[in-house]
Amino acid sequence: MSIAETSSTRSIDDVLSFLVAWPLWASAVWGKCYVVGIKGYRPWLIISSKSQLAIEYAHRVAAGQTDKCIFWVHAATQARVEEGFQAIADAVKLPGRKQPKADILQLVSSWLSNQRNGRWIMVFDSADDYDLYYSANDNAGGYASGSTQDKKPLAAYLPQSQSGFILITTRNKDLGRRLTGSDKNILEVGPMVQGDALSLLENKLGPVSDVNAAIELVRAFDHIPLAISQAAAYIRAREPRSSLKKYLAEFHNGERRRMRLLGYDGGDFRRDGSAPNAILMTWQISFEHIRSKRPSTADLLSLMSFFDRQGIPESALKPSPDLLEIKEEDPGSEGLEDSESDNSAGETEGAFEDDVEMLRNYCLITPNKDGNVFEMHGLVQLSTRKWLEGCGLYERFKQRFVTQMAASFPAGDYSNWATCQRLFAHVEVAADYPPATAATTRLGRISEHPRRPD
Repeated sequence: MSIAETSSTRSIDDVLSFLVAWPLWASAVWGKCYVVGIKGYRPWLIISSKSQLAIEYAHRVAAGQTDKCIFWVHAATQARVEEGFQAIADAVKLPGRKQPKADILQLVSSWLSNQRNGRWIMVFDSADDYDLYYSANDNAGGYASGSTQDKKPLAAYLPQSQSGFILITTRNKDLGRRLTGSDKNILEVGPMVQGDALSLLENKLGPVSDVNAAIELVRAFDHIPLAISQAAAYIRAREPRSSLKKYLAEFHNGERRRMRLLGYDGGDFRRDGSAPNAILMTWQISFEHIRSKRPSTADLLSLMSFFDRQGIPESALKPSPDLLEIKEEDPGSEGLEDSESDNSAGETEGAFEDDVEMLRNYCLITPNKDGNVFEMHGLVQLSTRKWLEGCGLYERFKQRFVTQMAASFPAGDYSNWATCQRLFAHVEVAADYPPATAATTRLGRISEHPRRPD
């Protein structure tokens, strides 16, 4: 079983109750048939970007099931995993752990795989890098044993035992699918329900007198826990000169102000000390990882960040036949990337599908039921644009969006009206971007027209 982010919501207590019961239920099933779609002998559970949920789960298990050992491993990098395994080896006093050439990963894995060593739960927090767990290349996560023998991917060191339970938090749904072997083993957890979001805000901020302002704030953040905690930390640090109403007024006072607020890092002692507490930085780590693994996926994400967040049609994301014509008449479009021009139509289509899949695996976009229209969270778009600013690519992708929208918008006759309606919200966004070019001028004229024909 694994957990990944989704647009659906459920209460925290519902999820935690399921988590606490799952190891016992899984053990019973495994004892009978050794299948259930779970790979090997590992009853695994994966949570996507839900470290706080994993922490609460660990506390509840520790309080109610005293016969289990609970081990926590920060799993974002090779060094942190090795550090976590070393801590486990020291905690259980494994023989041979202090030998100069000791293979700590293998020692710990073998010890935990031995059922005689008792029942245990291991939490792998922030296991997001696919290559870290499955590539055996020198520079991509392969781990060499103490005697420089063959390298093995990190996943090979995760223990296998019917008396153990591994809980993994990840933003990468594809990694979760590989680890468990099936989508059936992924439990998807979306944003908080509003009641839990308000409780979190009150827990971080103290008693809330203005309930309406509190509701507006948690809705503005789509009930995302880290964003709510960050806003509360910002307000608390500036009391009495700040409040929920003042924060909301500043948040709605333009994109620059929102970027500044969401870049605030107030600290959280329950999070890994090396992990950022600002939601902009958290997402930007994912963006950098995507760009390092597949630049074309980062390009697609960058382009999508300029659209209206809802109803992004697939057709508007692909280069239009008219794009080259608009580029020639618009000097501002120079420097746009058109690496796809050298590829065949089949190769381009395949690359686009791979890019979409990667963004979906990182839960950065959501398709409609037909799969040809996408939605992004507004905070993801804002974080992406901030990231582009830092990379010096903001203007390039802004102009690419404007140019592509101008090329995609059809003639305004009645036969094209359905297409015009689908694109109109995005045209309005594009028309507002300065400076004026041939493309933005055309879009400005379009956006002034009524939405329905006479």
